[in-house]
Amino acid sequence: MCTQLACWRAHPVGISSVQCAGVHGVAGGDLLLVASQDCTVSLWNLQGGLVGVLGKHTWTLPDTATWQDAKVLPNLTLYIHMEMHV
Repeated sequence: MCTQLACWRAHPVGISSVQCAGVHGVAGGDLLLVASQDCTVSLWNLQGGLVGVLGKHTWTLPDTATWQDAKVLPNLTLYIHMEMHV
């Protein structure tokens, strides 16, 4: 049985890789590193909050005020679908 944890728009083109990492000091504790065919790598929380895009933004992980956008970005077209197997 699968339970959908979250679904959000991540990149305007295809996603080539997704890695999940547990991070101490971050609300929720898990972040996703997402590589896209547009040659960008972005860091997201599991609720769809964009921490930032590597090489384009500067942030401090525990301080969400430094994140690029803690909300879903509506102008992007692909979705990341995360599932937890129970």
